[in-house]
Amino acid sequence: AEEIDLRKIYDSILAGDPSGKTITFTIASGIKIVAQYALLDLVVLPAIFIGVWPSSTVLSLVINGEVYGAGGLGASRSFIINNKAQHGLPAISNFKSEVTIDGLVITESTNFITIINNGILGGGGGGGGGGGFESAGGQGGYTNDDTLGLDGFNGGGLGGDVGQNGQAGTSADPHPDGGTWGDAGLAAGAIAMPATQFLFVNNGTLIGNIT
Repeated sequence: AEEIDLRKIYDSILAGDPSGKTITFTIASGIKIVAQYALLDLVVLPAIFIGVWPSSTVLSLVINGEVYGAGGLGASRSFIINNKAQHGLPAISNFKSEVTIDGLVITESTNFITIINNGILGGGGGGGGGGGFESAGGQGGYTNDDTLGLDGFNGGGLGGDVGQNGQAGTSADPHPDGGTWGDAGLAAGAIAMPATQFLFVNNGTLIGNIT
């Protein structure tokens, strides 16, 4: 599955106001949820967005399968595409931003959630930095059904594995947005939420940090 919104899942199955209810979502063993990479830095789509709920709703998420954030795109320098290496995306977050027909839409949840990981949870790896002209850095993991980062070419850096930063490219040319073309993207946290909004219990494999 790709990018799920827990509130939308609830609304698609159960009718009625969830105020005061205790709701537990379970990712079954053998199920894998992976965020898609973003083509724009402004787009942040975690694998699981906790959704917006009434303040009295008690939320829990149990992970028995695998949940991964998307790997950041590597830097690209060519006549057609020019972008700096992008950071990885989180596996679970209270924040998402997406481009719709109405423009950039930002949604942020203030709800508290308990997350119990019995499976595998990892943030997306950073994209690899750029090299010379007509170069590309490798995309960070998770991508192409693999937790490993992809190779760059023509001086482009290796994309970071799940939970790891990308590797710098060979270019020291300054980038218009600051830094250089060779700068690599950073890994995302497996959980990207304020510490006051979640309780995390890890009985499985955590790849990367929680923030």
